[in-house]
Amino acid sequence: MSMSEPTRRAWIALGLAEVLFAVAYPVCAWLAMTLPATDTRDGWADLELFVMLLVAGAFAVLVGVPIGVHTVGRLTAKWVAGWSPLRASSAHLVMGLGMGAVVAAMMILLAPMEPAMAVIAFMVPVGLVGLGTNLLMPLAVRHAWVRIAAWVLGAVPVLGGVSLVAAWGLRGA
Repeated sequence: MSMSEPTRRAWIALGLAEVLFAVAYPVCAWLAMTLPATDTRDGWADLELFVMLLVAGAFAVLVGVPIGVHTVGRLTAKWVAGWSPLRASSAHLVMGLGMGAVVAAMMILLAPMEPAMAVIAFMVPVGLVGLGTNLLMPLAVRHAWVRIAAWVLGAVPVLGGVSLVAAWGLRGA
């Protein structure tokens, strides 16, 4: 049984989104850590922030990106079908920023994290992933080598996230 075209496109988008997130998130997390708001007298604060961002990134790679692509991404793609590529990509950017805003708000309320740091670490990379994935989709649909490269490269952060979760679980055993 063959999968439907929207499902096929969602799986292609997932590979692209994993790669783009694996590139954008570490850069944005590093920028967030360099903000003056992270300077404290406590020498452990930077390490705590790094570990929190690492765990959040692993969770995003393993859970957040797949759920976002297969729910919000599919709904947005259906909504913008027939739009120009630039308008459709802009809509995906806005939806990504919205999803990142939800995560950033949770981090501000629960972590506690400075608002500017949360915006840079969580809103910006998710928005860029939405934009970049939609811009690269026509290329990935046309060329099998792009799909294969995206899935091979996308497996690296997933394996990293799985190994981080496994190491965390083994530490407690």
